[in-house]
Amino acid sequence: MHLFLPIIIVVCTLINIVTCAEQTKVIIVGSGPAGIAAASKLLENGIEDILILEAENRVGGRIDTKKWNGRNIDLGAEWCHGEKNNSVWEILEQKGLLNLLEREDLSGDIFLSSRKNISKEFSNELSDLVLLYYQINENVTQTNVSLGEVMVPSFYKEIQRKFGNDKEKYDIAKSMLDWLENMVLGVEGAFSWNDASYLSQYTDCEGDLHWGWGNRGYKIFLDVLTKKYPNPKEQLPIDNRILLNKEVKQIITNDSGNQLICTDGTSYEAKHVIFTPSLGVLKHDAKSIFTPKLADEKLEAIDKIGFGAVIKVFVKYDRIWWGNATGMNLIWTEEDRKAATETFSQQPRNSKSQSWVVEMHNVFVLPHSSILLVWFTGELVPTIEKMDDATLQRGIDFTFLKFFGHIVDVPKSQQILKTTWYTNPHFRGTYSFASVNSTVHDVEILQQPITNSVGVPTLQFAGEATHRIYHSTVHGAVESGFREANRIIQYHKKS
Repeated sequence: MHLFLPIIIVVCTLINIVTCAEQTKVIIVGSGPAGIAAASKLLENGIEDILILEAENRVGGRIDTKKWNGRNIDLGAEWCHGEKNNSVWEILEQKGLLNLLEREDLSGDIFLSSRKNISKEFSNELSDLVLLYYQINENVTQTNVSLGEVMVPSFYKEIQRKFGNDKEKYDIAKSMLDWLENMVLGVEGAFSWNDASYLSQYTDCEGDLHWGWGNRGYKIFLDVLTKKYPNPKEQLPIDNRILLNKEVKQIITNDSGNQLICTDGTSYEAKHVIFTPSLGVLKHDAKSIFTPKLADEKLEAIDKIGFGAVIKVFVKYDRIWWGNATGMNLIWTEEDRKAATETFSQQPRNSKSQSWVVEMHNVFVLPHSSILLVWFTGELVPTIEKMDDATLQRGIDFTFLKFFGHIVDVPKSQQILKTTWYTNPHFRGTYSFASVNSTVHDVEILQQPITNSVGVPTLQFAGEATHRIYHSTVHGAVESGFREANRIIQYHKKS
């Protein structure tokens, strides 16, 4: 008799999965900016039969504003980039919620691990090396040429032109290369600038590129988008349509719609599905989650488009020890790289056999607080994410003491908070980039919906990675959500 029990249980479970839910008009997978934008657009246009399935225990996706040490901090998206044609800026500007950040992209002085003082003029000349990233090399016409292939020779050519007659300055400038790569990787989100294409379709919106939220955090944008702000009484009825802790493990699509099965055994049916999880999730799960399997060209596009990660580490002190500084650009000399690697000899190293500690280059100041924000980028991001806080804290304390201990009493940090986007299975990274293997055609393939035999869009794809020119941004994600919602709205207007 026991031999039949597993069969009976399986049959009952399958029957339950198939019949437990009535068909919903639209199910949105993911409650990040793309998912919330799609839901808001649908509700505003009278399509109210919607449901959002969210794998996390919170709403927001890669917008994650947390209260920490008395202030709001953004673990994910942090800035509104640009103004013209930027949906985020256009939505928030009229509410008076944006303010231009006190620091620019490259604000903060340059500091050397050798503790050598450099003039403000020389510091500015070194900072100008970042312009190599934004200048267009007209000789590069192929998308499979990497940033590294172009940037490295351009860098050495430029420092030879600027400092070739001054060996001391030239040697200092040469140490800037790793800093420059880390800065570029912070923008691109790649693990190496040899992975990112030099020619990308990404387009900056006109206007200032670094708008912030004061102490409100990026979450205020979602509140405005859903009309919760400024008057909660006018909020769109989204909250009661979101189910948290609902990780979708399978989407079965046929002519009549979709069946979504979650890891907790629950099942839902929908005529339309808008799938918004990150490209990192698609890279990991695309071959297993969709039935029937996605077309080969879509799977190839998912594989070719780049997706990486960065780490933010918020560091709390008992006092502000950095004076009026708004940021710190840390330049490690070759000699100090070797010394730091010996000091942390038993800890992770990069492919150049250098300690993870020397990957710490960019430090930002959170205004009006005793909190610093340290960025880590590059190939060791997955390793540093898994590092215990005590080890990470010791490395950060060591670095600040190394750079500033001769001019100020640098206290030990009290507490740190580290992001873990790469190791979180619901994200598997931070944002997409144009890889050396991808073209804009891959993005177009990724965003194409799957339709049934009579042309109904049954399975649709949204998220920042599906935007041709605004990938890696919140406004790109928002526009992709609007795009897919409008696709459904237009279909129902015609039907």
